[in-house]
Amino acid sequence: MEALRPVLGGALALVGIALCIAVVSGRASWRRGAVLSLAGLSLLVPLCQPRDYVLVRGLFALWTILIVLRAIDLASERRTSPLGLRLPLMFVVFDIRAARRCTPKLLPRTFVQGVFMGLLAALGLASVMLWVPSVDASWRYPLRWICGTVFVYASADAAGQLVTAGYRSMGLRIPPQHDHPILSRSVGEFWSKRWNINVHSWLMRHVFRPFAARRRPVAGLVAAFCVSALIHFWLIWAALGLGWGLAMGAFFLVQGALVIAERVIRLDRLRPGLQRSWTIAWMLLTAPLFVEPFLRLVHTPL
Repeated sequence: MEALRPVLGGALALVGIALCIAVVSGRASWRRGAVLSLAGLSLLVPLCQPRDYVLVRGLFALWTILIVLRAIDLASERRTSPLGLRLPLMFVVFDIRAARRCTPKLLPRTFVQGVFMGLLAALGLASVMLWVPSVDASWRYPLRWICGTVFVYASADAAGQLVTAGYRSMGLRIPPQHDHPILSRSVGEFWSKRWNINVHSWLMRHVFRPFAARRRPVAGLVAAFCVSALIHFWLIWAALGLGWGLAMGAFFLVQGALVIAERVIRLDRLRPGLQRSWTIAWMLLTAPLFVEPFLRLVHTPL
């Protein structure tokens, strides 16, 4: 029980901060300042956990990212959302303000796909933990990264499918979470239309569009990937330290460079097969920068 005290204390602190942000939020300048200050305060919570609580620090850091993003959402609102929307907004991964009531409906295909991807994610993680350590040393890290990529991709896809099916069965149509990222024809399409659409929408609202409105779309694109790099750097740095945080941040800076390169070489002129080959090749080549830090959150290194 003694070991759980910092975890319970941190969880209660984050719940309290999230509730305060939802209640205090409003159009007045002091309310916006209070909301952003509380969000900044939440960043201290993961750092108060013991250093060897790696997964806990990572989960708390992920929670603080949600709190900060939602605080910026609320502070930027032109018309304050009702408290009934602000409260759940602080605790769900999608923008509940964009959800719509509908007739409850079961989505068996979506549910089955989610379960399948969940099993695939479990297989990928099990391979990393049980099989990869036993293979020849020269193959361990390549196989670890391949299986880790399967784990990360399938986990995200399973979560999106199951959350969508679950809320639809309760009569709530939520914004899309993922859209078959593996079908992307470019790195730009992967990040802008198919992977983690929630974060993409947030970056569009708060980072890209202000630059695009000033006719500086390339600057907006660079800024969006820099902010994404900073977000993911924080997540990993809080849990694993500076080195792995920098690796994660570098991944997103490289992705931004690839998106710009695709525009320069006019990737859209190539055949669809070549476009997909380009996309898959670059995502796999850069995947270790993303996958290895995440694996170290849930599994000790080789």
